[in-house]
Amino acid sequence: MDNRVDVVGGTHVFLDGPAGAGKTTAAIARINALIEKGVHADEILLLVPQRSYTIPYEEALGAATWYRLGKGTLGGMAQRMVALFWPLVLETSVYDFDEDKPPTFLTYEVAQFFMAKLVNPLLQQGYFAELRLIRNRLYSQLLDNLNKATVNQIPLEQVQDYLRSDSGTDASRKLLFNDIANTILAYREHTIKHNLLDFSLYNDVFWELFTQEPEVKAYMSRQFKHLVYDNAEEDFPLAHSIVGAWLEQLESSLIISDTDGGYRKFLAANPGSASDLRMSSDVYVQMDENRHTPLHVQQVGTALVESVGMRTFSSEQLEGSDEPGFFVYSDRLHHEMIDRAIDHVIDLVHDGVSPGDIAIISPFLSDSLHYSLSTRLERAGINFFAHKPSRTLKDNPMTKVLMTITALAHPQWGLARPTLEAVTHMLDLIIGPLDLVRATLLAASVYEESNEGLGLRAFETVTPELRDRITFVVGEQYDRFKAWLEAYSANEELPIDHFLSRIFGELLSQKGFGLFQDNDAGVQVAMVVESARKFRQAVSTVQEKEGESVGKAYVEMVQEGVVSAFYNIEWKGDEDAVLLTPVHTFLLRNRIYSYQVWLDVSSPSWHKRIPQPLTNPYILSKDWEIGRQWSASVEKYFEVERLEKIVLGLVRRCSTRVYAYFSELSVAGQEQTGNLLAALSRTKRQYVDTSFRFNEEVHNV
Repeated sequence: MDNRVDVVGGTHVFLDGPAGAGKTTAAIARINALIEKGVHADEILLLVPQRSYTIPYEEALGAATWYRLGKGTLGGMAQRMVALFWPLVLETSVYDFDEDKPPTFLTYEVAQFFMAKLVNPLLQQGYFAELRLIRNRLYSQLLDNLNKATVNQIPLEQVQDYLRSDSGTDASRKLLFNDIANTILAYREHTIKHNLLDFSLYNDVFWELFTQEPEVKAYMSRQFKHLVYDNAEEDFPLAHSIVGAWLEQLESSLIISDTDGGYRKFLAANPGSASDLRMSSDVYVQMDENRHTPLHVQQVGTALVESVGMRTFSSEQLEGSDEPGFFVYSDRLHHEMIDRAIDHVIDLVHDGVSPGDIAIISPFLSDSLHYSLSTRLERAGINFFAHKPSRTLKDNPMTKVLMTITALAHPQWGLARPTLEAVTHMLDLIIGPLDLVRATLLAASVYEESNEGLGLRAFETVTPELRDRITFVVGEQYDRFKAWLEAYSANEELPIDHFLSRIFGELLSQKGFGLFQDNDAGVQVAMVVESARKFRQAVSTVQEKEGESVGKAYVEMVQEGVVSAFYNIEWKGDEDAVLLTPVHTFLLRNRIYSYQVWLDVSSPSWHKRIPQPLTNPYILSKDWEIGRQWSASVEKYFEVERLEKIVLGLVRRCSTRVYAYFSELSVAGQEQTGNLLAALSRTKRQYVDTSFRFNEEVHNV
């Protein structure tokens, strides 16, 4: 059977297979075949669970096809349909929206802002009294409960019934779940009252429209006649329900599922409900062969997965290979591990390997780890691209600088004055010919932290000796910056996003300043401006009614540490650069790399989920039964499943070799022996005389 022909020619096809089997290639062939038959590109919908999955299509399809092609996520479609059919929503919805207001769609950042406005007074009343949690995590976990309930089609009134499965006999946790239930119901009531539609609400309303208003489904079917749904296993049950109910009205469909996927379970991904869509398809095609991962790497991956699950795997089933698939290295200290890994990356590049063929992967990419890796790579002259989509806005150095400038320019807001350290780093970044030492001298000489105005003195007030040391070129650029702020302060206050855009365009990006011709900085500024714009559009009415500045609220929100929303441009890095990324982000990029560098394989973070006292993605799920109790054995089951998927996903996205590194002591100086290291140790012992050859430099594995 020719799988490619079946995929291209079938009417409703369900395609299943491992990563690297050619499923996306087959989907691209199907799109091209439809267009060759006379189908217009705008009649085809490319549906994905996350925008990053569209990148291979954009790279493979011609520009004329790509820009006309329908594409997006279920959440994006839900938002567009709710906006389009808003008059119908007002007439038919079970929710009592305000008929005199248009809908306001909230980003994740803005939703946290409104959650904060609701939660902070509740905290004063004793809510979450026993909880020791950073505020932004409190807001985000409450929102996660709303989102997961909606996408799993669980009524909000039942959320605490699900979460009680994780309470055991702890009475305080049972009270905590009452606080959660009361808070999320109050938040939902508030958003309905003000027509504030966050992710959970507009998806809920879309489901209501789709199932109860025939004209909505008919409109969608007129707009799109053909569907390509890639990586369905990473999407949530609500998306699968909508697609399943829509298929009968489509002329053709191709639904693609990764056999071993489900990396987004912490975001409510459900491979099981994705597989149910197979029953609605006419043709089932299975691709078994991974076309990219060589035998010697597949062998190690198979053995590792069996070792993770503590299962016995017969070495007699393996074909021999003269080339080892893994190199594993051990060091005593964490920084020694980092140095060894980067030395090997440098050697690879010097031997002719393109930096774009190398991915450095860790369970998490902390700021300290990012600094250690980037400093060494910069010193070696090797391009790199770091991807941390869950990073908070305030952790971005560019954001910090922009917020410092914004606070200086708006003393009337009454914000806490920027610290001398913040002003130093601001000057170091924005003034072109400046370095940190001279920035420190300049800031100490011109900044008056206690001053109620701008707090910046002219460069001429600096002592002659320091002026000579700092240089007059720097002084001239500093005075231009100071004059710009003074001119701005003398006029009417601009909206926050307009202010940020204007100071970047008129000053910071100009010749002589630090951001001149810096494309990466421009991208970062653009993301902050977009974030500020969406915030202003969503909250301006509420803030103005309460007599509060939108710009001030935005700065306070960023300083409180809200998580940044995803921006599509973040997924696209330099094609000729080493990728630095957390493991889940790497898997969601869905790209093959020749060489993978696994860092810190002794860390338990490879299999441990982040503690979330207010939510649990495995419990608040379509698959969980109310009344079933969470236990250590259930936790262990999901840890094993998670690590098996991670190992398989990594190996199937490697085309040459894996280098794994660990240190006996963590960065904090503590001994660590995670499950991945234990699996490597078992694999080495079991297959030491077979083609599973580990590098001779291995210690303690």
